[in-house]
Amino acid sequence: MLVEDREHHIFKLLFIILFWVFFRVATVVMVIISLIQWGSLWFQDEPRESLLKFSSQLTLFQAQITKYLTFQSDEKVFPFADWPDAPIKPEAPVEVAVPDEAEEQPGEKPDTEK
Repeated sequence: MLVEDREHHIFKLLFIILFWVFFRVATVVMVIISLIQWGSLWFQDEPRESLLKFSSQLTLFQAQITKYLTFQSDEKVFPFADWPDAPIKPEAPVEVAVPDEAEEQPGEKPDTEK
């Protein structure tokens, strides 16, 4: 192994440690945002728009860190790159299918006696 490769690996380890600390801080910030958003929802019936945008960006930041830490990417994250920009995308409502009582449930034998 060349000396240059060893130096690269040492710098990679230092960035891994630094980005792991960033990830832990971002997780704490995400918990605080969650609590603030819950309070806003409780008292104002809607979350704060500015925190929605920031939490979307923070989520992308955490994903970038995770990719770096798991060797899926060699791109360094903020502050060594630009802060991720995430537009707020309203999620479509989730439809939950509730089986009708008359319908057959999986794993049940059909009722042939009537």
